[in-house]
Amino acid sequence: MEDNPANYTSFCPPLYVPTDYSPYSLFIYTVWNETEPDDHRTTVCEILAYGLNITPHASWTPEMTFLEVSWSQYGYNPYEKNELLSLAPKPVNINDSTGWIYEIEPNRLIVWTAGDATYQIYG
Repeated sequence: MEDNPANYTSFCPPLYVPTDYSPYSLFIYTVWNETEPDDHRTTVCEILAYGLNITPHASWTPEMTFLEVSWSQYGYNPYEKNELLSLAPKPVNINDSTGWIYEIEPNRLIVWTAGDATYQIYG
């Protein structure tokens, strides 16, 4: 992904991304909606991923670290009720928003919501 992500997303991408991170992927999830006048699709979620020290078009590996920003019309923490995350998360304060740190051996996942975007960092 080489263009400016703001050209493609429904939400404003982060104003600051650490210099070692570069745009990696953008997923746009849509559902069928017959009330939409033109193409009958509604976007319900978008996920923008920045990779740490990743070259463009690199293949995914488990060792990669990502800063992931997602927007959902539902505005919720997608990991809140995930049964794969067996341990209770630890709360953390991120710019006056409550975030959650999940222990997913051997990695960590930090998730927080600000406005209508959910931010995630894992690696």
